[in-house]
Amino acid sequence: MLSYLLDSGSGPVCTIIPLSGWTVYIAALFVGYRPIDSVEIGMQLFIHSIPFNFYGWIAVILAGLFAFQIIPHFGPMRKAEKSAINEGKVLHDGTTPLTCEEFNAITTIEGKEPNLVIYLFTPVLIIILVAIGTFFLIGNAKILEAFLGAVLYMIIAMAIGKYFTGIKDAMEVIMNGIKAILPAILILAMAYCINTVSKSLGAQEYIILITKSWMTPFLIPAAAFVTAGAISFFTGTSWGSYAIVIPFIMPIAFNMSGGTVNSVVLITVGALVGGGLFGDHCSPVSDTSCLSSFGAGVDHMDHVSTQLPYAILGGIAAIVLYLLFMFLL
Repeated sequence: MLSYLLDSGSGPVCTIIPLSGWTVYIAALFVGYRPIDSVEIGMQLFIHSIPFNFYGWIAVILAGLFAFQIIPHFGPMRKAEKSAINEGKVLHDGTTPLTCEEFNAITTIEGKEPNLVIYLFTPVLIIILVAIGTFFLIGNAKILEAFLGAVLYMIIAMAIGKYFTGIKDAMEVIMNGIKAILPAILILAMAYCINTVSKSLGAQEYIILITKSWMTPFLIPAAAFVTAGAISFFTGTSWGSYAIVIPFIMPIAFNMSGGTVNSVVLITVGALVGGGLFGDHCSPVSDTSCLSSFGAGVDHMDHVSTQLPYAILGGIAAIVLYLLFMFLL
C-alpha cells in the first residue's frame, strides 16, 4: 500500500501540477506542430490540457480514496492489507524486498530522538533550492550537485548531533547505506536493459502499426491514451512514449482542428500525457515503479501486482470519459 501511494503521488502529480521537468519536456516535444512555434506556447498548451488529463486526476483521487478507506480494497491489495492489519505481516512469506539487511543494521543511538526539521526537511529544502536556484541563475538545474550538497549537510549535521560515535562508526553507516541501495540500482539497470531491447525490437512501431487501421476522429483521444499507454508499458518509460506518440497523434489532431488549438486538441494532449503515465504505472520495468518498491522496501513484483488492478480501474475510467467527451462535442 505504501509503494502504491508513493507511485501515485509522484508521476500523476507531476502531470497535473506544471512545476516539474515533465512540463518543459512535453512542451518542447510540441514545438513545430502548427501553431506551436516556441516552448512557451507549448507550455501553455500543456497547462490548458491539464483538466483533460483524466488518468492523472483519477490516479491521485483513487489513492486518497483507498488510503482513507472510502473505497474498500480489492484484488491482491485487499489480501495484502488484511495480512498487514490482522497478522502484522507487511511482507508475505517468501517475498524478496527491494532492500538489503544493511538497512536494518543502521540504527539510531539509544535515547536520541532525530529532529525532523534538521534531518528531513532541511536536506529536502537544500535539494530544491540548489536545483531551482541553479536553474534560474545559470539556466541549468544542477540536480547531482543538489543531492551531493544534501549528503554533505547530513554528514555534518549528524556529526554535530553526535549520531556518530567516531569515524569508524560514520564510515560503517555510509557503507551500509551504499550497500542497501544496490538492489534498487541493479533492478533499475536491468529495467533499462529490457527497455533498450524492447525499443530495438521495434515494439513502439508495432503498436502504432496496429492502431492505424481503426483510428477515427471520435476515437482519437481514447486511441492516443491506449497507444501511449501500450508503448509506455512495453518500454517502461512515459517520457519515451511521449517522444514516440506525439509526432504521430498531434498532426492528426491539428488536422481535425484546422490548425488551431481547440477542445479536441486539448483533450488529445491530455490523453497523451495520461496514457504515458498509465502505461508507466502498469509496467514492471518502469523506473518510477522500481523506485517506489525500493522506497517502501517491498518486493517489486508485489508492488506491480497489487497496484495493477487500481491502475487498470483508473485507465478504464479515463477511456470512458474520453469517449463521453468526444460524443458530447
